Amino acid sequence: MILKGYPRISETFISNEILLLEELGFAIHLFSMRQPREDFTHDSVKKIRARVDYLPETLLKPLPRLLYHNLILASKRPAAYAAALKTAIQRFSRTRKVATVKHLLQAGYLANRLLPGSHVTHLHAHFAHSPTSVAMFTSQLAGLPFSFTAHAKDIYTSDPRQLREKIALSRFVVTCTEYNRRHLLEISDGHKTPIDRIYHGIDIQQFSYRAVVGRKPVQPFQLLTVARLTPKKGLPTVYRALKILADRGIQFKHTLIGDGEDRGQVQHGLGYVLGPPGATQQAGRADLAPACVGHAGGFEHRPRRDGVDPDGGGQGCRQHLGQHDQAGLGHRVVREAGPGLQADHVDQITYSLDFRHV
Repeated sequence: MILKGYPRISETFISNEILLLEELGFAIHLFSMRQPREDFTHDSVKKIRARVDYLPETLLKPLPRLLYHNLILASKRPAAYAAALKTAIQRFSRTRKVATVKHLLQAGYLANRLLPGSHVTHLHAHFAHSPTSVAMFTSQLAGLPFSFTAHAKDIYTSDPRQLREKIALSRFVVTCTEYNRRHLLEISDGHKTPIDRIYHGIDIQQFSYRAVVGRKPVQPFQLLTVARLTPKKGLPTVYRALKILADRGIQFKHTLIGDGEDRGQVQHGLGYVLGPPGATQQAGRADLAPACVGHAGGFEHRPRRDGVDPDGGGQGCRQHLGQHDQAGLGHRVVREAGPGLQADHVDQITYSLDFRHV
């Protein structure tokens, strides 16, 4: 399995998949394109037995090592290397991105240095951009089939021509929403590669449940946001919506769980929430731990991606009660991303008993 980075605290959906595949008896070998950048991992990651090998991350410093293994591979498999090089030249001519050269060299390193003796028989990449590029080139160089899982912005920020080629060359494609699947089918332009939708699962054993049917909601309401602190998550909009709620006299306690490179900006945003002291708090990063659902409202902001909600329901943000909509439970999609409309919907949800029937 080829990953952009491993482990990553924001990618529990990938680590959970690896763990479940191992429980089903599959032997997994992980190839990460970069070293871990966090000093914290979830407990579930610690249960994974897969071996992890790391590819050279950049071009300049490891260039001699990358060239060495690529030259050896080219001498051993000239036809295969010529085919991969032709693909790389075609892809570079479309986008003029140096990353294409790096991905080819990383693939040559993987095929010559790491794959021999590994007993790997199939390559699978998570995310349709860089990891799948490496998987595609490695497939050509090593003669192994490959597949990939496309998730989110990797679909909508990729050049459609590049993505179409990956779909055509792959054994199968997986994605996590029906909207994504339909979009990928359109891009594939008639290619017969299977494109399947597999929702991210939730282990409900991680959660306890307490029925709340008929329970009258009271203030202060409990609002929860779980998000990596990065610009694409749109957290400033969340805090503007919270300010509107506070201005309306609504009492709430909002908790943000997450960490990331935008931490300073988010902390600055707390000053704009005009509520009672302690109305907002940042819990920082948190491990996946047993929790009680069904007794408090949740507020999750989803970023726009090319003007569409990747789950196919609309634009902007999504408010939840209880578990994720992929489990078929209560949620509401806000079709505009403005903080005023977000505040309106959170206001409605907190008082709606319909959204408390989990």
